[in-house]
Amino acid sequence: MSDVSPVAEPYAAAWREYARRSAALWFVLIGGLFSLLHFARNQMHALGRLPDWVSYLSFPWLLAIIVTALRCEYWLCPRCQEPFHRRGLWRNGFTRRCMNCGLKKWAKSPEATK
Repeated sequence: MSDVSPVAEPYAAAWREYARRSAALWFVLIGGLFSLLHFARNQMHALGRLPDWVSYLSFPWLLAIIVTALRCEYWLCPRCQEPFHRRGLWRNGFTRRCMNCGLKKWAKSPEATK
């Protein structure tokens, strides 16, 4: 028997999805930066200059950052099904509440509000 109530299960699944998207964004940001710097530094020692492929790898990395950031920004609130971090033209990636319905971040049920 599950210890999660039937009402809370969709919320738990939605927050797991948000955590996955957020982790992917941090992985792309930090992992891509360190990988690019590591390979560029090694090539600088070997060639004495920055190789051309660094700029070729920078563009796909930038696209990956944009895609993962947009996936986080447009993640839908489990209660109102509107983007959690956006309301019209306003957006806040660090908000602790849904900008549309006020649901607290990581809430386990629809009652967790203001």
